[in-house]
Amino acid sequence: MQRCGGCKHLKEETDFEVYKNIRRKQCIACREKSKKYYHEHTDYFKKQRKKFRDDNPEYSKKYYHEHTDYFKNHHLMNREKRKRINPLHLKFIDMIHHSKIADNHRCYDDKDYINEPYLLELWYTQNHLCYHCQCEMTLDFGVNPKKISIQRLNNDLPHIQTNCVLSCMFCNLSHMERIT
Repeated sequence: MQRCGGCKHLKEETDFEVYKNIRRKQCIACREKSKKYYHEHTDYFKKQRKKFRDDNPEYSKKYYHEHTDYFKNHHLMNREKRKRINPLHLKFIDMIHHSKIADNHRCYDDKDYINEPYLLELWYTQNHLCYHCQCEMTLDFGVNPKKISIQRLNNDLPHIQTNCVLSCMFCNLSHMERIT
């Protein structure tokens, strides 16, 4: 079962089109509906894009290519700044994002899924210590065996609140098939 990005219903895998070895996020029916709507309103969308490009020349491809270095440096500076201001928030947002990607083929209810307040509560409840080895976890963004990660206790279930704990990366990878 997979959740459609268009109608938000859970549907069978066969209801989704395979495109470049991945399943699309919209079911075939929603995809066809989107294509039909776009085809019927093509002129409107072209006018909107042209108007936007005329009003905002800084969004043109030419402008972007002329200022590529600026955009790369600006993005890196902002990310580094956010890491310094609130590393815990940024780390949790990244972890939740990657968990949702990993769970795209698992069925779950959004209200049961992990969220930032839940992870923050776990972080303080576990006293910044790994669930398994009790080492102090770090908020590193690079490669570090003691950096924080989300571990599912049962790998058959998605990242729901009753199935997740915070562990260091070393324990998470070494206990991958462990069910407690």
